[in-house]
Amino acid sequence: MRVAILAREVTPEGGLTLASFRLATALAEAGLGAEVFYAEGEPPPHSVAVGRRVEIGPAGEAPSPALRRALEHGDPDLVLVGSGEPGLLRVAASVAPTCLHAHLHFGICADEARYWSRLKRPCAIGAGRRCALVRPLLACTDTRRALDPRRVAEQRHALETIADERIGVVCVGTDQAELYAAHGLPSERVTVLPNLGIRAAAAELETASAQTPEAWRSATAFVGRLSKEKGGQVLGRLAAMLAPESRLRVFGDGYLAGRLAARAPEGVLCGHVSQQAVLGALMWARSTVFPSLWPEPGGIVGIDAQVIGVPLTAFDVGAARYWPGAKRFPLGDLEAMASWLGERGPRDRPQDPEEVAEAQAGYWRRIAARGADAFASFAAERRFAPLGDGPAEELIREPGRELAV
Repeated sequence: MRVAILAREVTPEGGLTLASFRLATALAEAGLGAEVFYAEGEPPPHSVAVGRRVEIGPAGEAPSPALRRALEHGDPDLVLVGSGEPGLLRVAASVAPTCLHAHLHFGICADEARYWSRLKRPCAIGAGRRCALVRPLLACTDTRRALDPRRVAEQRHALETIADERIGVVCVGTDQAELYAAHGLPSERVTVLPNLGIRAAAAELETASAQTPEAWRSATAFVGRLSKEKGGQVLGRLAAMLAPESRLRVFGDGYLAGRLAARAPEGVLCGHVSQQAVLGALMWARSTVFPSLWPEPGGIVGIDAQVIGVPLTAFDVGAARYWPGAKRFPLGDLEAMASWLGERGPRDRPQDPEEVAEAQAGYWRRIAARGADAFASFAAERRFAPLGDGPAEELIREPGRELAV
């Protein structure tokens, strides 16, 4: 079986297409033919040779004819498209059975990633007249965009394309799949395949741990974009609530970085760092905080922390609702979250590199096996076979191994 994964820009450290390359790598290692078609950038480190640069065309415009030719030349049994653009979905569906790899809520919300509102809960209003009318009331986005009916029309077009072309949706979390069902997508056309996180050899884990600065060791770690959706505005208050020995270390950048630097104690903001540095920080972390305020679709950082074995806390919203190794608190209850973090004990040595390497490799194997089964059934019948009871996030939990909470 051959799977073609269609992405756009490839970024070496982070970004949605990193998940595409990781999935292609896992599938290739499991014996499937897997290839990523992308327009810009370079394949990330640790990926097998599964990338092919193609001309896709500007977003929002008709795809380049070269894209169809490239896909046909690859002769895939299934195409996985990492974008909700109807044009890309239609081109892919003309070549082979096609699935939307729903890193965000492309086919549900007119604002893609912002499928939440001032009501602080996911939105189940489908595209159409009602959506256009209530968007300004719910403050889904800024006033100018909320009053623009074109975004709702685009959303409707995406949903119609998914229905007309019998396109499947591969969600990256169980919560996200529930939202797609709430918008009317048949259950046999939806499956869940959690994102793959970091995978490293034991020697690399040991090196990353050894290179972790003393000030980052035995700390409470936040890794992610400093934005309101990710909870960046609560990090200053959280740092002030924690005792010095539970020091918060923030790894990331974004438009809230300046505010955090001005308000948080010195040393809290560590800025954007390499994936190896993140790996070392997680190996040493006494705990990890994931304070996203919006319904996160997949949450790769949370998956990484659980697989590595770091105690993790998150607000009970989005993907975190189903994480088996997370301590969850009601949305916005920062005091309870800070109290729990303060109770985590110090770490005088990093995680065992051999155990972490095996846990990461095992998780990749489980995801690859589930993906292979799901893709084979959809390629054959344009529907997903049932993949077992319970949330897909149980794949994070290795049989017989308890996750830290």
